[in-house]
Amino acid sequence: MTGEPPEEATESLFVQLDISIVVPPGVRPITRVSDLLASAVLDEVTETDRVLDYGTGSGVNAILAARRTATVVAVDIVPSAVAAARSNAVRNRVADRITVLRSAGFAAVPGRFDVIIVDATEVDLRMLSDFFADVDDHLAEGGRVLLQIALTDDLAELLELIRVHRLDRTTATQRSISWGGSRVPFLVFRLTRAGSGGLRAAVEQASG
Repeated sequence: MTGEPPEEATESLFVQLDISIVVPPGVRPITRVSDLLASAVLDEVTETDRVLDYGTGSGVNAILAARRTATVVAVDIVPSAVAAARSNAVRNRVADRITVLRSAGFAAVPGRFDVIIVDATEVDLRMLSDFFADVDDHLAEGGRVLLQIALTDDLAELLELIRVHRLDRTTATQRSISWGGSRVPFLVFRLTRAGSGGLRAAVEQASG
């Protein structure tokens, strides 16, 4: 995966999709492609979904999910990110819908989820391997994973991880931007258990 410029040394304020997010130093910044995953979250999450924002950072995707459903869990291993996500949930008046936890991977994550959100644009393959090893234990029947990535030399290994863990893959959204001196495509994959297509696909097929 590719990296973003160094983190800001001071607190930053972002307004995105009608929410206000404060990002303190040391917490993953909001970037020019953060809206890709954010838009996919708004398109995917329904009012009955239980949602996990895995590696929440400042909490932006958890907050957007909370605009759609009343049950959201957001986790991060970085204490300043946990604090920022909690503060931003209050700032955007959805704190009653979001539980923010400090967790190394899924260690402190309770139960199963209909939608799991992962921004993996700055995550290495080792960490993604850990995620995929445990995700099936936390994905509800008909559940979906929204995974944002940058298309780099690691793509083949990532696709193999998806295949080995028996997940089907479609592209929810994508865009190419200038990043680190070159043109890089960014995508949001929608992953479901192999053969299931997820709840939405089943509904669409039945109505079509």
